Amino acid sequence: MNRLIHYCNQPFPVNLGLRKALRQGLLFGFFVGAFLVFFRPFGLYSMDRKYDYILWGFGVITFLSSLVNDWLVPLLAPNWFREKKWVLWKEVALILYNVWFIATANFAYMVFFTTTKLTWATYGQMSLYTLGIGSIPIGFGIAVRQHTLAQRYKKEAEAFHPQVSAEPDHSVLSVKGNNQKERIELKVNEFLFAEAEGNYVTMAFLKDDNLKKEMIRSTLKEVHDQFKGHSSIHQVHRSYLANLDLVERVSGNSQGLQLHFIHSDAFVPVSRRKAREIKPIIDRTVRP
Repeated sequence: MNRLIHYCNQPFPVNLGLRKALRQGLLFGFFVGAFLVFFRPFGLYSMDRKYDYILWGFGVITFLSSLVNDWLVPLLAPNWFREKKWVLWKEVALILYNVWFIATANFAYMVFFTTTKLTWATYGQMSLYTLGIGSIPIGFGIAVRQHTLAQRYKKEAEAFHPQVSAEPDHSVLSVKGNNQKERIELKVNEFLFAEAEGNYVTMAFLKDDNLKKEMIRSTLKEVHDQFKGHSSIHQVHRSYLANLDLVERVSGNSQGLQLHFIHSDAFVPVSRRKAREIKPIIDRTVRP
């Protein structure tokens, strides 16, 4: 049981947003509509062709349902869908919820446009049938993807050979926030990373070899601009800056690569686009 719980809490990449919602919604919607129109299952073969627009309506409902679940819901509840907290069981639960939501929306559409009577028995049967059919391939597909991605990024992480800089930047910097009197005084070689969170940025740095965090009202770009001239500070992800001089090791899981820092158990993600740029700097094969 503990193994199952541990496995279900493995990291998993978040793949949401308007572009993905539109692409997936159009694909699923077209498939559902085309399947009903051309194959006419569930006794639909007797339906007059002039009512095919009703069958295409199921595709439209599927498209709109996917748009709601993959774009609108994450937009309204961003904290729930943060990648650093996203794990395998959440991905399975989200997809099964999407399947149930689409089945429910299509059932409502069917009741409205056909002679189907609205009964709890019919609705329950349809929901259980849909979830039962979908759960096995969904669970299997997610497990395969998680394993494949984890192995890929683990292999990529092994190609990194971090070398903590022997000549750290001892410059003193005063990082200012947008609010009055917001100011963090630190040495560049104490700074580990900065994380953007809405209109705020969390600064993580070392004090007496202990991790300390302070939040200021600012954007990541504004903070990055204040580090201009300090070549060890790089943006490694859309939400993170990192001090590459203090990277101790690189790891990988299904969400991608992570940078780990000296004197700390903290880590930050690296986007795929940035990984190639920062590798020679971290490995010290190229001087920043």
